Amino acid sequence: MNSTGYFTHRTCLKHEMGEGHPECPERLGAIEDRLLITGLGDALDRRDATPASISELELAHDRMYIASIRGIRRFMNHNKVSLNRDISRVLKIEERD
Repeated sequence: MNSTGYFTHRTCLKHEMGEGHPECPERLGAIEDRLLITGLGDALDRRDATPASISELELAHDRMYIASIRGIRRFMNHNKVSLNRDISRVLKIEERD
C-alpha cells in the first residue's frame, strides 16, 4: 500500500515571521494535533525534510531566480542582515510614512 509522505523538520518550529503572521510554530503544532486527533498521522510516511540541492531547486525554479536568491543570501550574510526582523521593520516604517 502506498502512503502519503509528510515532510517536516524540528527547525521549522523556529520559523518566526512576526506577530500575527499565520506562518508560525503554533500553526505547525495545530496541524500535528489535528493529525493525531483524526488518526491521519498514523497513515503518513513521516520524513525529515533536508535542504534541497541546486539541481533539485532547478526542478521547480528558473536558474536566474535561484542565482538571485543566492546573491541576496550572500549580501545578507556579509552585512549581518536578518530577513525576518529587518523586512518587518522596513514594512512598519513604510506603514508610518
